[in-house]
Order: sequence, then structure tokens, then C-alpha cells
Amino acid sequence: MILAADILATVERLPTLNINAIRLMELMNDENATFADIEAIVRTDPALTTNILKTAGSAHFGLRRSAETVREAIALLGLRRLIDVVTLAAIADIIPDRLPGYDISSKAFWRHCVAVAVLAERLARVLETGRAGLAFTAGLLHDLGKLVVGTFWARQCTASKATFRSRRLTTFESERLILGTDHAEVGMLVARSWRLPEVVALVNWEHHTPFATRNEADNDCTVAVVRLADSLAHAFGFGAGPGGPGPWLDPSVLESLNLSQSVATQVAWASLDEIEGLVGLLPEMQTARKVAIGAGA
Repeated sequence: MILAADILATVERLPTLNINAIRLMELMNDENATFADIEAIVRTDPALTTNILKTAGSAHFGLRRSAETVREAIALLGLRRLIDVVTLAAIADIIPDRLPGYDISSKAFWRHCVAVAVLAERLARVLETGRAGLAFTAGLLHDLGKLVVGTFWARQCTASKATFRSRRLTTFESERLILGTDHAEVGMLVARSWRLPEVVALVNWEHHTPFATRNEADNDCTVAVVRLADSLAHAFGFGAGPGGPGPWLDPSVLESLNLSQSVATQVAWASLDEIEGLVGLLPEMQTARKVAIGAGA
């Protein structure tokens, strides 16, 4: 029998997020960071450089003109938006061709993560939280645990799928029942292992659990925004495999954000083209990394 401890132990062996992406995230908290510091990190990574220049020119980032150099991209985007670009490229690097156990392709997983990221960012802007960029990053990385749990889940779930369906259990509930842990708990540990912002760890840990207001207002707001974005993504066809996140729109989440269901759905409808635009970047990002590896980067 697989024990939860066995699964949690694999977190330390998971291929890490691009180290340069993590270094750039750390610069966000450095008041003395300069464009030169940022450029010095990016220029050591050819694939990252390529993806920044490609992604910066996408409609999502709304630049009036395309960037021809890293320095120009940094100047046009600013640090916060640069982090979004880098995080997109970094997560594209580590998604396997197919997530075992969940029986979903890399594109389906990417599509869901991107949808949650875009929706979270747009909701945060509507709510004027001042943390729209962080909501994007947290939304993009909210399902990190699936990258670890999938292998173990594949070994256990084949003979049990009919049972899960008959009992009307979600995948999340089934993980906990069979494995003794779930992708939310594992995702929190992955985020902390990679030294990502703590709110990313909290979003992973809490995006399926019953919502409750906490004292950490800023983090709590971002958690609520991503939970709502996750529900909207599923409702609008951007799910990632069987077993949705529970109630379509949790009334307690809407209430905590002082947001109506009609406004939330309007935000989702307005986001569809933007989501599909970013989804289409995955093949180019993966190609950039393969070319860089082939060149010895």
C-alpha cells in the first residue's frame, strides 16, 4: 500500500521550477533591485530570453509594440508583468506530455492553469485588490500537486474508478480516501520547497477545502479570488480532467469578496479570447526550451 509519507517524500525529488524564475520572484521583494539585476539573470537563460520576447508580444500583455531585446522587454513590461511571463515559461517546462492518473494531456492541464490565472487576475482587478499580478501567478500554479500525485494515483485508480463514480466522489475526495493525502496538500509542500511566495502555497492548500475567512486579509483575498477563478474555469469548459472543484460558485467565497454571481460570470465571458490566446503559446514555449537544451544551454 502506498503511504502518504511516500508521496510527500517525492516532493524533494521533483524537478524544480526554473531557478532563474525563482530568483526573479525573490527580486520582487528586493527594494534595491534594478533592471540590470533582472537582465543579468534572464540573459543567462536562452530559452527564457526567447519566451520573454515571444510572450511579451502576446495580446494578454497589451504592449503597444513588440520588444526586440531583453532590456526593452523589461522596460515595457515592468517587473510584475515580467514575473508573469517567466512563470508561464517555467511551468510550461515541467509539464509532462501526459499527467498519469488524471488521464489528461499537457495541453489540457496547461489550458486549465492558464484559465485560472487569467480569471484570477481579472477578478482581482475588478475587486481592486492591488494584487492582480500575484493572483495571476497563484492561479497559474494552483495545481502543482498534480505533478507529484499523478504517478501514485495512476497505480491505484484504475480498478477503483467505477467505485468512485458510483459513490459520486470527486477526484480530490478520492485521492484523500485512497492515498491518505491529496494534490492540494502536496502542492502546498511543493510551493514551499521551491521557495515560492507563501500565498502560492496557501492557494494550493485551500483551493478545494471549505472556505473560511482568516486574519491574513491580503493572502485570504487572493485565496478566495483563485478559488472563484478555479470554479469559473471549470464552469466555462476549462477543466482539467474529472472531478470538479465542488459547488459551481461557492456563495461564501462570493460573499467574502463582496461580488455578485452576475459580475463574476461577466468577467469570465470577457476573458475567453485572452485565455485561448495564452493557451496557444505552449508549443512555442516548449520548443524554445528544447532548442536551448539541444544547443547545450
